[in-house]
Amino acid sequence: MFFGSHRRPQAVLVPIAVWEKLLEHAEDELDVDLGRRRLAEDRPWLSQDELEAALQRASAEASGQKPA
Repeated sequence: MFFGSHRRPQAVLVPIAVWEKLLEHAEDELDVDLGRRRLAEDRPWLSQDELEAALQRASAEASGQKPA
């Protein structure tokens, strides 16, 4: 159902199931766009070991422990 004036739609009323599907697709597109932009950045990538060490340090710092 469209709302508006002078034959120009300004808003749409849709069933909640349709809205949820539209929202899900929009969120997926935003995630894909963010992933593409991050992949295009000229930054060094972390190896699996470097990533695990960084996560352990961050976890230790967040809990107030001294990093290993």
